[in-house]
Amino acid sequence: MSYESPREKAQKRAKLLKRIVEDLDAIRALRLFNTSDTIRLISRAGLEDELWEKTKSSLREIALILVNHPDFRKIERADRISTYMFVASFVASLTALILMLLNVNIVLSYLVLLASLIILNASYIGKLYVGVSVRRVYMERRSDVEKHGELLKKAAENALSKLRGELRKAGMDPSQVTFKLYFNDYSPLKQVGSSKGMHKLTYK
Repeated sequence: MSYESPREKAQKRAKLLKRIVEDLDAIRALRLFNTSDTIRLISRAGLEDELWEKTKSSLREIALILVNHPDFRKIERADRISTYMFVASFVASLTALILMLLNVNIVLSYLVLLASLIILNASYIGKLYVGVSVRRVYMERRSDVEKHGELLKKAAENALSKLRGELRKAGMDPSQVTFKLYFNDYSPLKQVGSSKGMHKLTYK
């Protein structure tokens, strides 16, 4: 087992905390809907007090908005099929490459390659449909996400405070770290710019 210095540990935890801040901000803005990854990050960072237990509970409630929607099964099925199609396109393209290298029936090789491209495009269309459908569900239930906004903001500010400490442990200047977030109302941060609908922020 490799040894990690305190500075390396602080750097790793700082990366986790920064990702958590970005995820919570994106969820508040209805730009990120896969809350399970955020819950895992919170657990990995060792955030276990009452605030974070409430935050994880809120994130689970947000996830249930999609699960309880009448179209969930259809969306889930489309996602599963598009994943299978992506795998099938990879296998088909690999098969076509092998046939070409072996110089076995060039016409068949090109037909298999063409089929793999068609399947790949269909897979991308399926994933696009899933993404649009998930966003539509959450936009319909926007108020159910927004009611968790204050708690998510409070959790993000708590993570920002912890992140500042980890950056100092890692020998880094917190004021040199920048964030690109959808909201600019986090008390530890100040805005220094904006781009493409996002705020560029640093520590005060």
